[in-house]
Amino acid sequence: MYLMKKHILVLASFLCGGAVFAQDKAPAVKANEKYAVAKEGTFASFESTLAYGKVTLTKLLTKNSSGAFSTAYFLKNNVTPSFNNGKPFEVQLGKESFDAFFQKSSPELSQKWTQLVKFAQDKKLSFSDEQTWSDVLNYFNSLK
Repeated sequence: MYLMKKHILVLASFLCGGAVFAQDKAPAVKANEKYAVAKEGTFASFESTLAYGKVTLTKLLTKNSSGAFSTAYFLKNNVTPSFNNGKPFEVQLGKESFDAFFQKSSPELSQKWTQLVKFAQDKKLSFSDEQTWSDVLNYFNSLK
């Protein structure tokens, strides 16, 4: 009998609670309010990170007004952040850009340059593609 009364009380509380939720609510938005309408759009550029750590390599894919895409690559030195080297350094995929960045950016980077060149030579890597740059920078970011 006691158990039956308990079940009836539980059912009654659910029914009453449901009745509260079933009540009509005033609309949250008034009919005469104006809204900004979202329009379809397309992205003008897309950035992806190819290697992240002490040195970050990012790829920027940009669509120009004629619909053609252009690609740019940027290195950012996170080892010694300062006002001068806080901005990304645009590079072309090639050995010349790699050497210039690691030899001229900061003393911390130039100290590791010979290790990176040896790593690339041992693996017979060319610096003409994204994968090589990612591999070398991931190796650099793993160095202590």
